[in-house]
Amino acid sequence: MTWTTIAANWNHGCAVESHARPAVDPGLAFTVLRTACEPYLRGMRHYALPSVSFDADGELISAPGDRLPSSGDSDLDGYRDRLSSRAANWRLRAVEPLFTDYRLWHRVREQLTPLWSIVGMPVLPVASELIVAAGDVGLCESEASHLNLVFVLDGRVTLLDDGTEQELSEGDVVRIPAAGTAALRSSTASLSLRLRIPVDRRLPTADAVRLISRVVAAEAAELDEPVPELSFPPPTDGEELKLPAETVAPQRPPHRADYRAEAERLSRVWWAGRASAAGLDPVPDPAEPPPLRLEQRVRARVPVLVLPGEEPDQQLWAVNGMAFSVAGPTPGLVLDRLRGNDSVEVAELCRDADGQDNGAGPLLDRLRELRAIEIVEETP
Repeated sequence: MTWTTIAANWNHGCAVESHARPAVDPGLAFTVLRTACEPYLRGMRHYALPSVSFDADGELISAPGDRLPSSGDSDLDGYRDRLSSRAANWRLRAVEPLFTDYRLWHRVREQLTPLWSIVGMPVLPVASELIVAAGDVGLCESEASHLNLVFVLDGRVTLLDDGTEQELSEGDVVRIPAAGTAALRSSTASLSLRLRIPVDRRLPTADAVRLISRVVAAEAAELDEPVPELSFPPPTDGEELKLPAETVAPQRPPHRADYRAEAERLSRVWWAGRASAAGLDPVPDPAEPPPLRLEQRVRARVPVLVLPGEEPDQQLWAVNGMAFSVAGPTPGLVLDRLRGNDSVEVAELCRDADGQDNGAGPLLDRLRELRAIEIVEETP
């Protein structure tokens, strides 16, 4: 996918790019959406992701029940046909569904990577939504804090911008800037992927406050000190309030240098993970494959982001949104072998130059859990 038009004048005005095929498979997207609805079909509503909402004829349905797709809806067309008799205009939306399916998540990450190489990657998470709609309903509109990228995966939608209308169809991608009055509506029936990209400069402040709070809370948990209990009514000296000495001169100032150091360390780890995920957050859970065998052959599946570690012999690795530290020369040698060969035998990766066991087995298992490497099946 090319991003020439959308990347130009980033966040200034609407822009549309057309492609012969949708960015992601509509069938896969619908399967992920259907899976996200399963807890709601069982009557479960909880504060977890992905979250699902359904509205019909302008009203939010708090208990959509069988209006949601289920195992009986084998494809998107069948689901839409089933609902056509229930409401003329309806919309089903799943918030943050991508992380539940690595295939879909990875495909979207692949699409975003070349765009970020042009405009730069946002420091805050990119949120996602899958939206199925029929009839004349709104899909999204300009919002002050986020730029919207909408991929039309199936059907037709209408872009309303400054008094003009433009019809979009599957394969089209539209950029809706943070400022303005642009809106996107479903024309007849559609399936869309919406990405919300943070652009408001005030948003990182809230993220930084949460990070500092986490650092301070972690230290408080380690100290295991009770909440101070002061005298009540508080003692006074004339008209002045007398505070306990430890309150006036605390032994641990609230703005210590190690708070900053820990916050910077966490920021680097979070940034490495987020960069390896192209900004998509949350990310899929690691896989749970069996341990690799020495006779198996493996190959690199996705790039591993490598950053300097805290110590001279350490590195910070990040892949598919997960970051971890490695130490010593062995990890770098193993990664070089994976990058330089179509496939490598596990036994070879676990031997050093002298033929001795280099201890790389657990590292290879970790890389496979994170889907950085995959087994190469030998053809008979």
